Amino acid sequence: MKALVVDDDRVLADLLAFTLRREGFQVIQCLDGPSAVKLFENEHPDIVLLDVNLPGSSPKMDGFTICQKIRSQGDTPVILLTVRGEEDDI
Repeated sequence: MKALVVDDDRVLADLLAFTLRREGFQVIQCLDGPSAVKLFENEHPDIVLLDVNLPGSSPKMDGFTICQKIRSQGDTPVILLTVRGEEDDI
């Protein structure tokens, strides 16, 4: 099984990758939206862990935009990660 971890927080991304590897996943990591889309298209992961907030992406791609692109190509499971805690976000 292959997992794609997309998070601009390298420490969190490394922790997620470590945990997934311990569970037997092959892990691919990236820090921004455009790289995430390319890796998804090239690597065909079985699951994606995706940060909603990806500041500094150029062109601007937040996690929701990336999720839409992934969904347009299939039904790969996506787990959205976020620090957003407002009622509207939940």
